[in-house]
Amino acid sequence: MYLSYLMVDTAASGPAPGRKWIANSYSMHQRLCMAFPSDSRKSRDGQFLEPFLPSEFTSVHVHRGKGHGFLFRLDSIPASSPSRHVVTVQSGIEPDWNYAFQNAPEFLAARPIVKPFEPEFRPGQRLHFRLRANPVKRVAAKNVVLGPALAGKRVGLFAEADQLRWFLNKAERGGFRVPGQWDEHDGRTTPNFRIDANPEGRVHNGKPGHDGWFLAVRFEGVLEVTDPVAFRSLIEAGVGPAKGFGFGLLSVAPA
Repeated sequence: MYLSYLMVDTAASGPAPGRKWIANSYSMHQRLCMAFPSDSRKSRDGQFLEPFLPSEFTSVHVHRGKGHGFLFRLDSIPASSPSRHVVTVQSGIEPDWNYAFQNAPEFLAARPIVKPFEPEFRPGQRLHFRLRANPVKRVAAKNVVLGPALAGKRVGLFAEADQLRWFLNKAERGGFRVPGQWDEHDGRTTPNFRIDANPEGRVHNGKPGHDGWFLAVRFEGVLEVTDPVAFRSLIEAGVGPAKGFGFGLLSVAPA
């Protein structure tokens, strides 16, 4: 796998074309897809003069995992001057950012950084983590509160207790745990329970013909690996829905 870091100028004053780009998560995903062209596309249209056609970037429109697909997340850089954001991209194959941005170099404030990423995990290993997620639940057909119109559909979890419960359920199936204890009834935690759920509100997806909104929550804290194989698979595949709109990338670093 590979990790890429794209610096974007988002200053409130001046042109800052990157500011408009990152305001639309669908446009972001579309541009990032362009870093993974098929061999035929790249050989035929080396200067990227032809329109973007999803069928010519098929390596990213598949199940995310080792060797294919990508995840991404947008983060602000605190106290940066001028105002900057960074787009972190985790991909199964090495991206070609020169190809993706050759007809839009003004979006980026610096040359992209690309690093190989082949993490190895062990049981009991503690890691700092960051995740921008779309915590949701699927409405049961018998739910009388939300009604039959929403039956089978996903709805956002707006209460912090529900968001934490959602994350801890993902942890149980994803090969890790959060040390310490959390009492979901009164919100009390032990000192070593280190996880924050920071709501960002609702995010517009910007996809033509499929206009909608996603609930965005950032989870940050410390986790402990319990099953290295399952955890590696989770890192590769991402966490939760809406991955094509900047959700699901679980970043980790030594604690």
